[in-house]
Amino acid sequence: MKTLSFVALASTLALGVAAVHAADNRFDIGVANVSMHARADDISGRFVPAGVNLSVGDATTLFVAYTRVLSDHFEAQLSGGWPPTYETTGKGVASLGSLPWAGQKVGTAKEIAPSAFINYSFTGRQALWQPYLGLGVNYTHFADVKSTAANDAANGGPTSVALTNSHGMAAKLGLRYRYDPRWSFNVHLSTARVHSRLTTNTAGIMRTTQIDFRPQVLVLSGGYAF
Repeated sequence: MKTLSFVALASTLALGVAAVHAADNRFDIGVANVSMHARADDISGRFVPAGVNLSVGDATTLFVAYTRVLSDHFEAQLSGGWPPTYETTGKGVASLGSLPWAGQKVGTAKEIAPSAFINYSFTGRQALWQPYLGLGVNYTHFADVKSTAANDAANGGPTSVALTNSHGMAAKLGLRYRYDPRWSFNVHLSTARVHSRLTTNTAGIMRTTQIDFRPQVLVLSGGYAF
C-alpha cells in the first residue's frame, strides 16, 4: 500500500511538473489594425514642383505571436503577422501639370515587420487580469512596392519604386485576461520607430523623399498556453 501511495504521489507530482512546463509557452492569433501615422518630406527631384507629398493609408491584418515565459512577471515574445498592403496617395498639390495628384492612389507596398519584446506583467502569470508593458525592437521590410498608372503618368512614364528597410525601438501596453489555465484573451496597443527612404526611377530620373512612420497597432487576440 505504501508503495502504491508513493507511486501515485510521484505520478501526481510528475503530472504537475509537466503541466507547469507545458504552460511555459503561448501562441496568440488575432486581428491587428495598423494606423501608420506617416509623415513625409516633400518629394524632391527633377521636374518636381514644391509641395508634392504623400500620405499612407491604414490596414487590417492577421496577428500572430509566440511567447516564452521567463519568470512569474517576465516573458519574451516574437510577434508579426500576415504582411498587410498599404496604399499611398498623393497630397500637397492638386495637380502636376494637367494631371491630378492630390487624392490619387499612386503606389502600394506590403510590410513585413516582425518585433521582439520583453514583456513585464504587473500582476504575474497566474493572475486572472494581467496588465503588462513591453519594450523591444522592430524590423520593417517593404516588399512588392509598386507604382500605379496615375503615378506613372504624373512622373512621365513607367516608374519603379523602392523603400529602404528600417529597424528601431518598439513598445506596447496591454491587458491579458486569463480565463482558463490554457486559454486567454489579449488586447494591446503597440508602436515603433520606422524610418524609410523612398526612391522612384522614371527612365533614369530619380526622385526621393524621407518617410517617418509612427505606427499605432491595436491588437485583439486569443492565446493558448502549452
